Amino acid sequence: MLSCQLARSWTNKSRQLSFFYNDYESARSSASTFDERVKTDSIAAGGQDYLSLTSLAARQAFAAIEYTNTPAEPWLFMKEISSDGNVNTADGKSVDTS
Repeated sequence: MLSCQLARSWTNKSRQLSFFYNDYESARSSASTFDERVKTDSIAAGGQDYLSLTSLAARQAFAAIEYTNTPAEPWLFMKEISSDGNVNTADGKSVDTS
């Protein structure tokens, strides 16, 4: 059984869906802020072509991980698509927050 805060906070699927639905604007705002920062920094460092590369790399990096649990005890799962056909495996990684 997972001991993470999220598993303890939501006792049913309805509460989970309600949280994610109501958190949309906050998540969208955070994503837009991040996108703007990647855009600004990339263009300043290397121009439009560099932005094309860095924005793609950032999206692929985020697509390859799943960040869960709490800020005090974060968990990072790396999605694996290996050559032997394992598509839905996840490796747990410890995150140092100090």
